[in-house]
Amino acid sequence: MSMRIGILGGTFNPIHYGHLRLGIEVMERTGLDKIILVPNYLPPHKAAPRVSAQDRLAMCSLAAQSCPSFMVNDYEISKGHLSYTIETIEHLQKLYPEAIFSFITGADSLVKSVWHRLDDILERLEAFYVVNRPGITIDELQEKLEELKLLQLEKVIWIDAPGLDISSTHIRDYLAQRRSVKFLLPDSVLEYIRLRQLFVE
Repeated sequence: MSMRIGILGGTFNPIHYGHLRLGIEVMERTGLDKIILVPNYLPPHKAAPRVSAQDRLAMCSLAAQSCPSFMVNDYEISKGHLSYTIETIEHLQKLYPEAIFSFITGADSLVKSVWHRLDDILERLEAFYVVNRPGITIDELQEKLEELKLLQLEKVIWIDAPGLDISSTHIRDYLAQRRSVKFLLPDSVLEYIRLRQLFVE
C-alpha cells in the first residue's frame, strides 16, 4: 500500500507546538501516514525573517525528532530563493514516487493569499486540506473558492480542528522581552534558540 504523506509548509519562525499539533490533528482525521515539514527560504507574502533559513531548518529538524510521524525536507531552503508550492510538490513526488501526497494549509493562507498554479497543485494531490484559523469562516472560504473557479474543487477539504492559540509572532515578542516561552515549543527548539541567541533584540 502506498504511503500517504501530508506536506506542511511555512516559515516556522520559530516552529512551535501549534504547528506540530496541527499536523497531528490532520493525520488523525485523514489517515495520513507521515507529515513532511517544509520550511521556506523566503515567505511569499511576508517580510523576510531575520533568523536565517538554516536556523529555521535546524529548529524544524529538532522539533520533528519528538514525533516519528514527522519528517523535514530542505528543498525550498536549499534552492536559496523564492519557491512555489507546485515546484515543491513536484520535487517530493520525484523523491517519493510511490507516495500519495496531500497539502495542508491554514484557511487564512488560502483566503488571503494568491496561489501560483493552484489547479496544477490540485491535479497532483489526493487532497488539499484547509484547516480552520481564527477570523476565517467556512463561508469566507466558500466565497474564495467560487471566485477561483477551480477545476478540482472536490479536493479542497475543510478541517475544523481545535488549534493551539500559539503564534510565532508572540513567541518572538516574548523572547525579545526576555519572557519565558516554556511549553509553547519543544524544549530542544528552546535550547537551540538560547544557544544561538535568536530573536533577542
